[in-house]
Amino acid sequence: MTPTKDVITPKEWVEDSSVGLTTRKRRKLVLGLYAKANRRQTAEEVVADLIADQKTVTGTSRAFMNFLREAKHPISGEPLKPSTIALYRSMLPEFFESVLGESNFSRKTFDRIVPVGVSYVSTTKKIPKFEEMPKILALAGPRDRALLGVLAWGMRLDEALSRRMSDIEDLGEYARIKLKVDQTKARVRRYEFITKEVLGWIQDYHKTVSSEWIFPGDDKTKRLSKPPAYRGIKALFDRVGFKDSDDEIYSPHSMRTFADSLMTKCGLDRKYIELIIGHESRIGASASYKDWDAIGKKWFEHCGHALLWKPVEVTKEDTQARADIEKLKALLGMLVGDKAVEAMMSKSIDQIKATALKMQAQLDDNSKKGVTTQ
Repeated sequence: MTPTKDVITPKEWVEDSSVGLTTRKRRKLVLGLYAKANRRQTAEEVVADLIADQKTVTGTSRAFMNFLREAKHPISGEPLKPSTIALYRSMLPEFFESVLGESNFSRKTFDRIVPVGVSYVSTTKKIPKFEEMPKILALAGPRDRALLGVLAWGMRLDEALSRRMSDIEDLGEYARIKLKVDQTKARVRRYEFITKEVLGWIQDYHKTVSSEWIFPGDDKTKRLSKPPAYRGIKALFDRVGFKDSDDEIYSPHSMRTFADSLMTKCGLDRKYIELIIGHESRIGASASYKDWDAIGKKWFEHCGHALLWKPVEVTKEDTQARADIEKLKALLGMLVGDKAVEAMMSKSIDQIKATALKMQAQLDDNSKKGVTTQ
């Protein structure tokens, strides 16, 4: 096979600046899988085999499709979805035309010899309910609590992980996080609005880390990558008891639908919700609406006071327990010291009360034996 004059290399195809970052990443992933399926280190090596007539386009493509049907998702460990396999296959024709030339590739032959097979959405998202969020957030550490807060108001996981602290604008009563055109899936500039509650979670998290990234990785100079972020959220869902079924799963992407439902529940106009979330197929003419200050005011009017993690209501029993604890603090200080007493205060009321009563019993026992405490 002789490539035509107007061709580019696989590397140039991957790094094409006319497409977005997400597409470039997907191209790199697909070519890596294509090479692996054909037992080569790089796509360049497979193309060299094609040019030398050692392999064929349809043969390498069929090997690629068979490989995908046996592959596991790198994060979830589940088989690739039929819709994902169809998406990856759809990228090959453009690749072959770009690196070999149109005269060396027939789409008609490709479609006949390398059929797409079944293509359907095999799983649907399970969505946490609004009243379940406090339970999830109570179990989350500072990073995952802040991440859940950002996801709960409409960002995709990749979008949230690629945000820097400089993207946050504190507007007093609420804040907004900027997403540039080339950083969104729908290729439109947009903002996500977050409550003071969520902004506080981000600020609390950054008291323990120092980085330009809102969600830094272990190396604070780099952002947190998707696999550990995904696993962290999935682990939280598991701990709360949110279990996947064969055709329904909980994932960080579930929070996109949660955000839509939350803003709808708050009474925000549908057109604003679609702009904030960035629904690709629904934005349409609404994308020309540029007054994000006005959108933010509307969002705050309806959603700004919605709490994801409401304070626990203090019951009469809790009030009595607190009163008992205050009476015992002085006595406990004699036994364990003031610092230890303060450490106890970070525990739950039931834990404090149980410890306090145990200490009181010990103090009473010592008194009966004539033992004094220093």
